[in-house]
Amino acid sequence: MERYDTLLSKQQNTVLTDSERLELDNLRKDSDRFMLRKSQAAAILKWRRHNVSRLAG
Repeated sequence: MERYDTLLSKQQNTVLTDSERLELDNLRKDSDRFMLRKSQAAAILKWRRHNVSRLAG
């Protein structure tokens, strides 16, 4: 997350290099995949009648 935030801040102030742009794109995709897996896991646990409210966060 630190690198992602660093690249986002840099993008607002300057132009990113091609490799930085690619890295930022990959980090964004990784983050999206992680959140999708997390929400799928929560949905499965909820379907199995587990309390997932304390897992949020």
